[in-house]
Amino acid sequence: MATSYNDIYTLNRVIKNDPRLANIDGYELNCLQFKYLQFSISYFLYDCLKDLTDRTDPQTSLYTFIGNGSDDEFLLDPVPEEDSIFVVYVIDNGEQTLITNNTFDSLTNIITLSIIPVLNSSIKVYSYTYGEFNEDLDDREKNILSEGMNVPYKEESAADQNAMKYIVTGKSLRFFSQANHIQTMVDNVNNQMYNTLNSLISEYTYKSSTDKYSGLAGRGSGV
Repeated sequence: MATSYNDIYTLNRVIKNDPRLANIDGYELNCLQFKYLQFSISYFLYDCLKDLTDRTDPQTSLYTFIGNGSDDEFLLDPVPEEDSIFVVYVIDNGEQTLITNNTFDSLTNIITLSIIPVLNSSIKVYSYTYGEFNEDLDDREKNILSEGMNVPYKEESAADQNAMKYIVTGKSLRFFSQANHIQTMVDNVNNQMYNTLNSLISEYTYKSSTDKYSGLAGRGSGV
């Protein structure tokens, strides 16, 4: 049984509840989450009992059209991946509008928009899949991967939030001190995230080793 990457993303409350991400669309969020998951996979790869290299990463495509003022149906060629999710934007006079409630017919590969784009408007259709592990990951493995996503995410967040608080004053010594302060805060965040992640992996490997021998211990106690 495969494990969808979205199962991992759903467990991550830190990223999911960040208000700064509330207004980005599903395609952008999926790309962002996958970037963080890649780090987590590489970090957990050699400790995980499952083969994390046996997977299908997200597939994405972009289709572009020009509105003629009368059509709301558009043929997607090449054919989108199975179970694709779609995000549609219409750009008119430089204003980009997210179009929701569209329908896709997998038999005809036609997407029908909920509006009729105006003449000469630009239409962008993004398709994406979540990706999946071909292994059936258990709850511990999912949780470790989810927690691992927080390391690069928190690092970026700490740098972005704190860098804006410090402006170059023209005094090199002052700026050097501020830059060091920012780096120290980032390092502290990293240490905390790594400590949490390493603790989860240590617990996982310990319990996995215990599980391997639990059957032998049980059998021996019955003799």
